[in-house]
Amino acid sequence: MNPAYKKAFDAYDRCIETIRLFAETANKVIKERNPHGGCDVENLLYDFDAILQYSLMQVAVNDYEFSIQEARFLRDLAQYCDFCDYVSGFTDAEVNWDLFLDCKVSLVKKLLEVEDI
Repeated sequence: MNPAYKKAFDAYDRCIETIRLFAETANKVIKERNPHGGCDVENLLYDFDAILQYSLMQVAVNDYEFSIQEARFLRDLAQYCDFCDYVSGFTDAEVNWDLFLDCKVSLVKKLLEVEDI
């Protein structure tokens, strides 16, 4: 594995552990105040992955190029939500990484500008 990718994957794992720790701590505090309250760790991790892939996708296409290596990195990085599945939830079409690779980068950039994502 590329050393830079390894660093990124290690940083991702640290982020996941931090989010889990945050959620556990938040749940303790929330449950003290409301025994029926709490936050769902899986939802937090899902949202984190969606936001992370969305943000990294913006960086990846900023140079008006999107390579298969960038797509694989983005696909493989996330564990709880795949950005393509997330986007597919807003459309009748099935969105996948090949679709992004086949599109003109200018169209991908336009998609990423949509405020509802």
